[in-house]
Amino acid sequence: MEELALTNLTRPWILARLACGVAAAGLVVHALRVSLRVLRHWRLGATSEGQLALERRAELVAALVQMGLVLSLLGLTLFTLGADRSAASIRGAMCAYGVLASSPVGFVALGSGVLTALVAALWLVLHRLDLRLERPTLTRRKFVALLGLAPLVVVDQLAFAAFALDLDFGVVATCCASGLDAGGAPVLGAESGGGATLFGPALALAGGAALALA
Repeated sequence: MEELALTNLTRPWILARLACGVAAAGLVVHALRVSLRVLRHWRLGATSEGQLALERRAELVAALVQMGLVLSLLGLTLFTLGADRSAASIRGAMCAYGVLASSPVGFVALGSGVLTALVAALWLVLHRLDLRLERPTLTRRKFVALLGLAPLVVVDQLAFAAFALDLDFGVVATCCASGLDAGGAPVLGAESGGGATLFGPALALAGGAALALA
């Protein structure tokens, strides 16, 4: 198992996705400290030295969170493209579906990535709207939203790490046609309709995230 995990870590797309995930998780977790300070001490309209310092710090940390969320969206792109390119390395896999179905956590990692990307895109929209306003009226709300977003980023990274360590390029996988054929013989990744059930909603959420970010 350890040898398999080390072999997987030599693949560039897995390393790049892990790097994006670690950086994104680190930035949003660091921002949680400022989120708690904003919740406790934010006084909109106050002109005290403490409030002005908190506003400057919140603006700086929000820029770091924005960078982290962009990395998270980039990580989802690397994940999907890397899984699709890796189909040639797994017997029976013709696309990303076969690669994801070859591991029991494949579609879990995809689902967490798509959900995180959607919420991240909505947070970025809220952040950009806050920057356009004359007064930072949305700052407290976006840091409250960050309290819910940060755990999603961390869980997404953990789910992909589990998938990367579990991925076995020596298995015989199935293509999407076999996985979606209810009358087909049970093969790896097609015993249940779980993967197939998640695949359509995952693609729809990915499109929604892209539209929200645009």
